[in-house]
Amino acid sequence: MYSGHAALALLFRARRPDVPVLPLLLASYGPDIVDLALMIPKPKEGMAPYSHSLPAVFGFACVAALLYQAILRRPGALVVGSAWVVHWFADLITGIKPFINLNHMVGLDVYHLPWLDFVIEVLVVSVACIEFARAFAPTGRKRMIMLAAWAALVMAQAAMDVTVAHLDPSEWRPTLAQENWRPHVRLVASLAVAITPHGSCTARLHSQRGETWRRKDQLVWSRLYA
Repeated sequence: MYSGHAALALLFRARRPDVPVLPLLLASYGPDIVDLALMIPKPKEGMAPYSHSLPAVFGFACVAALLYQAILRRPGALVVGSAWVVHWFADLITGIKPFINLNHMVGLDVYHLPWLDFVIEVLVVSVACIEFARAFAPTGRKRMIMLAAWAALVMAQAAMDVTVAHLDPSEWRPTLAQENWRPHVRLVASLAVAITPHGSCTARLHSQRGETWRRKDQLVWSRLYA
């Protein structure tokens, strides 16, 4: 997700008003911040397991919670850690992320259906802004500010979907299996979704699929830096 992560931070804040919004925003984008740090000073290949795998996400979530507690010394460390962990599950819907390593990539890959990604994220942003407004915007002026924030997040999401479609125009390839198995789901004509039978789910190798995922991050970052 893109704007959706900010929306989730707003939802956490609406449910826990005692936790500052900035730590929640940083935690909600935590894995992406780690990923960006790993790409400095230049893009590197195969860094996703160090930022977006489940072990990395849970590890950094614990670090974030401990830092929050040590620096601010106030309740909410568990909420901050939870915001970090939720990032992975949100990305499971929109992208494809490593479960443990690059040999175990999972996700519904909605990024490569930009129209659907936009609809999903706008729904998440809308629900979050409504809940946040109920908790913190009792006056008309504050509600107008929330409406402006909603519009900004929606426009940012539209820009990101167009950018991703341009930089990474790959086909939609959702997977909830190991990389050497055929995808269980595929898109067919007229926007229908079909389940691909596997027989006994025996392995049928895609000769270039593993290499594609190992070079995917490097390719996208190279285009961003170009």
